[in-house]
Amino acid sequence: MKHKRKAILLISGSLLLSAALALTCFNVADAHRAGAAAERAQCSLAEHIAVMSQTSFEDDETPLLLETEPATVTVENINYMGVLELPGLGLSLPVAASWDYDSLQDTPCRYSGSPYDDNLVICAHNYYSHFGRIGELSPGDEAVFTDCRGNRIVYTLAEGETLEPGDVGRMTDSGYALTLFTCTWSGAERRTLRFDRTAVD
Repeated sequence: MKHKRKAILLISGSLLLSAALALTCFNVADAHRAGAAAERAQCSLAEHIAVMSQTSFEDDETPLLLETEPATVTVENINYMGVLELPGLGLSLPVAASWDYDSLQDTPCRYSGSPYDDNLVICAHNYYSHFGRIGELSPGDEAVFTDCRGNRIVYTLAEGETLEPGDVGRMTDSGYALTLFTCTWSGAERRTLRFDRTAVD
């Protein structure tokens, strides 16, 4: 009986280890896929922004902070509103104009708000190539959002906090110009960074 129990425990342990290894491999592969998808979209957006930033809008041009909705560019069936740069992490990421679970698998997404109303909230998975390292940023670090017309808005990190998944009001109505958030590794909380707007180019 003792030997039988030991054999069952060994088999169970082996199965659990195999499952954990398979899950780890899946997560690594998924993160790599998401990073590649974001990089392709970012390259397409960079080309578009370079062209648009040289275009004169003359009488049509609306002052940046009087804009309502960002212009978008579609890449691989996702509508993107611009590019977010986090120089402190060496990241340049495309930002989808709206979020859904499918888009979030590939790219950071606008969760709510607008860059022109100083209430933009961007969410992303905690992939290493997305927002997995935002906890490494410190107050004073910059973030730069460039919209699809080539307008650049510069932000400075004011503070970080950890929120519960249900704290939607606190996430979206913070009074900060830019909020970035992602899940913690356990998925139980939301790592959240708050930024003030410091410049508009």
